[in-house]
Amino acid sequence: MPTVTHVGHSLSSLGIALLVSLGGASCSSDTGEGSVAPLDHETAAEACARIVSCADLRDKSSTDELSICTALLLGTRGEMVVRDDVEQCVRNAADCEAVTQCLNAGEANDVCDPNSYDSSCEGDVGRRCFGVVVALDCGKRGLDCVEDSIGQLHCGQQGECTDATCTEDGEQLICVNSVMVQQSCRGDGECVVDDAGNAVCTGGGEACGEPIHRCEGDVAVSCQNGRVSRMRCAKCMTGDGAFCVADTECQTSSCDGSTLEVCLDGRRYLFDCEELGFSGCQDDNGTVQCVP
Repeated sequence: MPTVTHVGHSLSSLGIALLVSLGGASCSSDTGEGSVAPLDHETAAEACARIVSCADLRDKSSTDELSICTALLLGTRGEMVVRDDVEQCVRNAADCEAVTQCLNAGEANDVCDPNSYDSSCEGDVGRRCFGVVVALDCGKRGLDCVEDSIGQLHCGQQGECTDATCTEDGEQLICVNSVMVQQSCRGDGECVVDDAGNAVCTGGGEACGEPIHRCEGDVAVSCQNGRVSRMRCAKCMTGDGAFCVADTECQTSSCDGSTLEVCLDGRRYLFDCEELGFSGCQDDNGTVQCVP
């Protein structure tokens, strides 16, 4: 990413704890059209290191840029979830202008005010303001952009609510706030129709018939509706089940020379700002960022 032109300019404090719900996203990209592969933490952290170094992200309730970015990529903001092709688009971007276009389904992007921007569906594409415009391209996945009864945007299906169904790419459509909304199954799971005719999430692994509660390194393993489910975590812990929890490796992000040390869900991820196309790393009283 040799040319750096910012839309906005800062990367704010990075030390946060996230709910781990590995979901996905939509943007303009050369690869993965219709892809639903979940992002792992390291991949999301690298994408967000690039994104928040190129744009000032914020919303009505938060100015924690990394929190906003990782929530969008990891799927913890259910009303506006973007998929893994955003990460691919950002990885291939030549400069910051291209990075911000990745967030806006390939179109030119600019600074916006979350307090005055009107979120809306424009055909199959939904747009919200997070300091810059973030688009949700539902048409790429064969779905509609729908707005629920409290004004949140989703990929889903126009029309009245019905019982849950499965999409062609193995995700659920469920009724949320009076509209049918796409919902990703946890971990490697997929939506299937069971013997009773119900659309349920099952694991993506081998068949299982008894409860499973184990960790395979940082992967939480369980039996979900007859198949083994695996979900990558920052840290896995067992008890009455297998759980994803925050690690204890770090609490805040920092700079070490030109290296940006991103603390995400208690785990440290290291990125060389120079290799990302910036001149170095800057920690300004807790505001950590790659700089031009």
